[in-house]
Amino acid sequence: MTTKKSIALHLDSVILNKIKRMQQSISEPTTYAKILSGLIDMEYTSALDILYADGSISEDEYYKGVLELPYFLQTRTGN
Repeated sequence: MTTKKSIALHLDSVILNKIKRMQQSISEPTTYAKILSGLIDMEYTSALDILYADGSISEDEYYKGVLELPYFLQTRTGN
């Protein structure tokens, strides 16, 4: 079971405008939270690949991390 915790982010007008452009490019309505979650998942994918490649995490840790990703990103990981 996953528990959700709230945090507050203070974003400047440049970042907010970038997020609004991202929203415009998505065919269905979406929230800032969904956009940020997607970006975090993409960076997490990259982090797993980098950490595994340089030996900072084990193969088991790598695959456990991959399972935390949405399916479409699980299939795009480096290993």
